[in-house]
Amino acid sequence: MSLILDHITKKDEGNYEEITIFKNQTVRSFNITLSVPSVSKINGFSSSDFLTLNCETSGEFKQLQWFRNGLPLPDDQRFSLSDNNKTMVVSNLTRSDCGNYTCQVSNTHRTSAAHVIVSGDACEPVSWFCEEV
Repeated sequence: MSLILDHITKKDEGNYEEITIFKNQTVRSFNITLSVPSVSKINGFSSSDFLTLNCETSGEFKQLQWFRNGLPLPDDQRFSLSDNNKTMVVSNLTRSDCGNYTCQVSNTHRTSAAHVIVSGDACEPVSWFCEEV
């Protein structure tokens, strides 16, 4: 016996109960709480020396990943993550650190992402947008 929910959205969050009655009148039931991960936006702060991006999330997620220009963050000590990977800091900021940054959260049911474009002389966050995958 299985319960399959396809194309889950934030509206599907909540408690579900499945009740099964077998031919011999045995009743079995179980409850499921569905939490859908989502990213609402990325907040940013920069100075001439560092960039801090914070990913605002809701729902339960198994994984939070950061990307720059569609690729995983470089293996560089200047990039650090904290607060369950929600906060990313780039130290010793250079022009090459400018670009499109993505925060992506996922669980077994859904993936959600927010993007911020970091540009300008001090690589300031200038715009952001969200998407559900």
